[in-house]
Amino acid sequence: MVENERDLDGEPASRLGEESSGQNLGRRAFARQLAMCLGLFAVAPLVSSCSSSSPDEEPVEEVVPEVMTKKFKVTVSNWKFEPANIHVNKGDMVELHITNTEGVHIFYLPDYDIRVDLASKGRTVVKFEADKIGTFAFNCDFICGPGHNAMKGTLVVSEV
Repeated sequence: MVENERDLDGEPASRLGEESSGQNLGRRAFARQLAMCLGLFAVAPLVSSCSSSSPDEEPVEEVVPEVMTKKFKVTVSNWKFEPANIHVNKGDMVELHITNTEGVHIFYLPDYDIRVDLASKGRTVVKFEADKIGTFAFNCDFICGPGHNAMKGTLVVSEV
């Protein structure tokens, strides 16, 4: 190879013992394509932010329904839930702050697939979305003594 030979980019051609000019050309071509792609990524957000609507049209605001979080303090003692009836609307986020004052109990709301051990003389928070309409029974799912069968309550979920 002659020393003053140049490749397509105007760079001196490779010397004996160095990479061949074909490998250098391949790498440079790859680098150019990569630079072009990166340039397109930089421009894409600008293009996508352009609007096709006419300036006379008013922008349309998307209305998103507000999700309500309803919190309830529930006290559990031997053989009752207080309150035993809880009312919410469909779509509400429900937080039950359950305080167990005596005994060993498990809060069970089968229609929402919720089963939670309640800490003995402690507080447990149960969170879920009321996504089904209807009246749903909850109960203690641990045989806690002679009044166990009376330990029941209802969750009423109404249409908004």
